[in-house]
Amino acid sequence: MSLKSFDKFCETMITAKPGSEQEIFDERQKQIQTQIVIQSMVCFILMMLVHCVVSDLIRKWSESNLLPFLLFAMICVIFYIIRAGIKGCYIGVNGAAARYIPAFMCILLGGLNSFRAFWGLEENHFAIIKNGVIADSFLELCSWGLMIVSGILTIIFIKKNANENKEQS
Repeated sequence: MSLKSFDKFCETMITAKPGSEQEIFDERQKQIQTQIVIQSMVCFILMMLVHCVVSDLIRKWSESNLLPFLLFAMICVIFYIIRAGIKGCYIGVNGAAARYIPAFMCILLGGLNSFRAFWGLEENHFAIIKNGVIADSFLELCSWGLMIVSGILTIIFIKKNANENKEQS
């Protein structure tokens, strides 16, 4: 970390409002996060490319082309959370409490929408495969389930970070 970036980091830590839940990352965390975001985006693009090639040239495997993209996006989000959490750059140096609300919102939205999607499956007689392809309602249910998993992983990494900070103190 250069002296200029360290000064900027210290200034941000000092001038942050005490009541604000703003998360602050150091320079190392920002660089690693950028690398992991790029890796996640490359994975997403490759999964979309493979999906499009398989669906157009080999065999259509899902009812629509949109819902597999949602599933791939959620897989890449979980990939990002796990990689960033393991590398220690998912939770900032200061303001880890700012991650609680999005984590609980992911769990709440995922839970409510997966409940809705499951009851929609019950009306249409639960089926994973419809007419030889994966049903859209099943892909939607999987995507909402992965959103719940992402919220739970976020809370796990917040707790892990809090325990590490207590041990260092």
